[in-house]
Amino acid sequence: KLRERMKKALFYTATNVTSVVQYGGVGALEGSQESVRAFRQELQARRDLFYAGIREHAGTVFSGAPPKGAFYAFLKINPDWKPEPEPASTSDVTSSLSWALAEHLISRGRIGCIPGIDFGPNGEGYIRFCFARERAELSGALQSMRSVFAGTTVKR
Repeated sequence: KLRERMKKALFYTATNVTSVVQYGGVGALEGSQESVRAFRQELQARRDLFYAGIREHAGTVFSGAPPKGAFYAFLKINPDWKPEPEPASTSDVTSSLSWALAEHLISRGRIGCIPGIDFGPNGEGYIRFCFARERAELSGALQSMRSVFAGTTVKR
């Protein structure tokens, strides 16, 4: 008897949208959209900051156009880029350019990123960054990137 009641409680709390959330959704859709506009503008500013920093500090390593409707950058890696030997590499994935660069950025610059290969075979040769972070954090990551790629000479 207890099991049946617990199943019922679980079913009605975990599998359906509650009435409270439904009313909140109506309010969000019918209410002021100013916060949406403001956040969209902020994300565009962060995107522009990120891409300007990429062009300035890593333009020979990365290429790609800013997205029009997302807060992720999926950048192509220049295939001529080669990692410096890592003193204590934790990965055996040396044949993956996207893994090598992700490891390089994380270990040398503490820059969060995801290797493109994690998104499937067509993602190899790309790397993903999230620019939805606070502007100060983005600026810090871009300064780290400048240090990581200082002296890097890669043909465009």
